[in-house]
Amino acid sequence: HVDRKALAGRKGPAIVIAPHVSGKDHILVSMGIFPRRPTFVLSEHFMTGKLRGVLEFMRTISKKMFCPDTRAVVKIIRSAREGNTVVLFPEGRLTWYGRSLEVTDGTAELIRQLGVDVFTVTSSGAGMTFPKWAKFVRRGRIDVKTELLIDGSAARSMTADAIDSLIRPALRHDEEKALPGVTFRTKDTTAGLDGILCVCP
Repeated sequence: HVDRKALAGRKGPAIVIAPHVSGKDHILVSMGIFPRRPTFVLSEHFMTGKLRGVLEFMRTISKKMFCPDTRAVVKIIRSAREGNTVVLFPEGRLTWYGRSLEVTDGTAELIRQLGVDVFTVTSSGAGMTFPKWAKFVRRGRIDVKTELLIDGSAARSMTADAIDSLIRPALRHDEEKALPGVTFRTKDTTAGLDGILCVCP
């Protein structure tokens, strides 16, 4: 189920932030903000593989992981000023266990500088349907919900700390609690679990 109500009738540049709980989040976020065209910010290592041509065609912005990347920040600012919808996964990486990780420092300051509408897209059930560690997809339910977190005019007048205090709880997500009562079925619920339970000697 996809709920796009928050974006209905809104135009112009925007920042979309989303918790990163499944390997299909880019598809689910795209469904949530359709017909807007997303400009994804993604890890630089994706640009070195077979998907590079496709990702360049999609106008993605690559970023170095786990360190400041001024070049990427400049591209994000330029893209937003051109009227694009920039999609960030502020945790910076995909969680293994369906619960949100810490938001990367600097996200709030970037949003403050841009001063555009900020939306959240949450895909409840995605981490249970497509667990990072699992070998099989599960059959269940995914609810994609969009919400306006900060209006652009408000973002321009807020401090980075005030923005940060809104971002962190908005992105806090726990897949085990997201859809109570929904069952996720697969032929082997534990296949691949050893990949995150074993410890390298």
